[in-house]
Amino acid sequence: TDPFYQQKSKFFGRFRAVSEIHDFMTEWQAEFSKPAAGRSWQVDMFTVGKSGEGKMIKAIEFGNPNRGKHIFVIGGLRGCDWVAPLAIVHSI
Repeated sequence: TDPFYQQKSKFFGRFRAVSEIHDFMTEWQAEFSKPAAGRSWQVDMFTVGKSGEGKMIKAIEFGNPNRGKHIFVIGGLRGCDWVAPLAIVHSI
């Protein structure tokens, strides 16, 4: 099992605010943007815009920059999607 995930597994034990999810994503990017033996992919996090409330809308990109193949997953498009962002981060 991935040691980073094991260390952070308690993160998924309760509801998290968007700011907590963004902090987790930032830690994830820091961990997986470093080159590692046997890993040909990387993680990049960026802001895609702002919500109607002025909150930053963040995205994470996974892929091999040399191959042009990436994964794009969308969640939390509406305010009632309170669990979607956390579920997506957990799924990845």
